[in-house]
Amino acid sequence: MLMHQKLSVLYIIAFVCSALLSCAVTGSQDLNLYESHPGIFLKSYSTAEQEAIEIGFTADPTRYTQDYAHMILWRIHIKNREFSRQLSQLPDLNDGICTAEARALSTIYDYIHDVIFTKRSGTDHPQSARITMINDMISDGITNDRHRYSPSLEAFLWLILDGNFDPLFFSSQYSDSLTLTTDIWETMSGPRWQNYDLVLNRLNTPELIHYYINKKFRFRQGPTRGAFMLFKTNEGQSVDVAYFARQAMKRAGYRTFIRSVRVDDINGRKFHTGSGVIVSDDRYLLVADFNGTNRISGPHCNLSDVDYALAGGRKIIDSVWGVYDQLQ
Repeated sequence: MLMHQKLSVLYIIAFVCSALLSCAVTGSQDLNLYESHPGIFLKSYSTAEQEAIEIGFTADPTRYTQDYAHMILWRIHIKNREFSRQLSQLPDLNDGICTAEARALSTIYDYIHDVIFTKRSGTDHPQSARITMINDMISDGITNDRHRYSPSLEAFLWLILDGNFDPLFFSSQYSDSLTLTTDIWETMSGPRWQNYDLVLNRLNTPELIHYYINKKFRFRQGPTRGAFMLFKTNEGQSVDVAYFARQAMKRAGYRTFIRSVRVDDINGRKFHTGSGVIVSDDRYLLVADFNGTNRISGPHCNLSDVDYALAGGRKIIDSVWGVYDQLQ
């Protein structure tokens, strides 16, 4: 009981600090180009207007960057509205489009402009690889019919911006959007990975959360310090990782759960916490089960199976919902 009380107080402190600190890096992440610049997608460009903008951008890219980028976005919108909608969600484009990003948008348009989107395009279709990748990029930005942004589409944009896109080999190099995303994410360092809110928004599937946890976090024995401190230091214990993962899953629109077990360990009685997603048939997919390395398992049919997975073969003394779940 005393141990529970100590953990409770420590987690209250850690959570409050986490909440306060995260406010400092919170931007306006909900705005997108569809909402802030609806005219981009409603405008119609004549052939003469398009030629004038292209000539202007070639002669003076800085001056014509916005006009050129908006025209390319309009072209993409005409070709595939859902794809353009996903582009409009990318935070990279919502803080102002620079010249390099405008050129990248043009490359993206070149990638999709000759694709013939049909309801029936099997694997024998000559454009099947591109159609599959484009549809995957769109799907990666939608959960439960609610739009969020697509991490694979963002990874595609980064690939182009970093000068590593080769249209001749792209389809053979990346067979699916998850492979594309995790390959581009490999180092996960630099300015793209320093904003807590942006990273949480980016981690919007169980597979990507699992990948991020295993790549970034190290186990740290000691009191919980909260999800934000875990993010800043890359060190924490199972409670910190469970709450971090749960925040990402909730932002992505999933039904989530968090579960704790107390086990009889050779080094004494220990607590272990995990979190996950409640899937459509009310089974439990355990996404964050961290003990130095992360394990993803399930879907489990019942809570006993979840507890057993969290215990890792150790004797379960008791188990509870959440870790002082009212704090979240």
